[in-house]
Formats: sequence, structure tokens, C-alpha cells
Amino acid sequence: MGYSILSLSDNQSLLSTRQYILESAAYAVTSTLGYKQAEAACGQGNYDLAIIGHSFSFQEQEALITLVRARGDTLILVLRTAAPGQSPSGADGMFELAEGAQAFLVRVGELLKRGNEARVSKAGC
Repeated sequence: MGYSILSLSDNQSLLSTRQYILESAAYAVTSTLGYKQAEAACGQGNYDLAIIGHSFSFQEQEALITLVRARGDTLILVLRTAAPGQSPSGADGMFELAEGAQAFLVRVGELLKRGNEARVSKAGC
């Protein structure tokens, strides 16, 4: 099954790198730079997973989670640095960037698999 990922960041270099990593693992990726582009992308399609970058402030991450949740049942993964700080509520998962690219792809795959299993079991009710 081909998964569709919405990648959100406010840093073009980080966004491009994330897109490259995800596309190398055969995911379909829509990358958006900043809140306004994210808002437009959310209105244009359904995504299996939204990845919210660590370069957004805590308040921006919270706003993006609310935006994505308002548009459907998309899973949400928030990226973090190892620095202490608040974790936004409402995300389906968190990922510490220090774990590296391979661990990132494993985490993405786990979330997508979990989401797919939940959709299948919901359809069977």
C-alpha cells in the first residue's frame, strides 16, 4: 500500500532533507513550508501521516496539530531535538532527531502500520 505523508517545516533545508529521506523509502510526500502552505495542503488532500518539524515553536506545533486534526484522521508525528521542553498534546507519536535517519524511517513505518490496522479494524465493525 502506498502511503501519503504531509511533511511540515518552517526551514527549507530541513524540509528538503526530510523529503529526500522519505521518498528514498518510497513514500509519497507533500512538503509544506510554514503554516499557510500547511493550511492549503490540508485542504487539498488526505494524508496517512503528518510530520511536524522540530523547527516550529511549541505554539506553532500545537496549532498545526489542531489544523491537521480538523481535516480528518491523519496520524501525527512530531519531531523533537534532545533539548528539554514542552511536548505538544494530541500527537500520535514523538521522535527524537538524535536517533538518526534509519530510526526515523522505522518510526514512520510503525505509525503507518498501526494506523492502517486501526482503519481495517474500524471498517470491520
